[in-house]
Amino acid sequence: MLHGHGRTGLSMRPLGAALAAAGYATLAPSYGLRRTMNEIIDYLAPRVAAFTAAHDAPLHIVTHSLGGLVARVCTQPTSAPGASTKTCRPR
Repeated sequence: MLHGHGRTGLSMRPLGAALAAAGYATLAPSYGLRRTMNEIIDYLAPRVAAFTAAHDAPLHIVTHSLGGLVARVCTQPTSAPGASTKTCRPR
């Protein structure tokens, strides 16, 4: 779950609890609001990779606001020129 600008992963806690009760494993990292998109992706990539490696299930992305933009970058098949070479996609 990817939070919006000015929020933290804690803001996704109620939704995470509902999803966990429904049987989903959840991850709601806090990635800060003073980071560039590349810094956010670099921060998230190893966390998402570890999460997907630990759970044998499809990855579903739930977002709010900025989290949606982060998800779009994370799921792009290629990076734009000058962008981070890491992606959040499971490899």
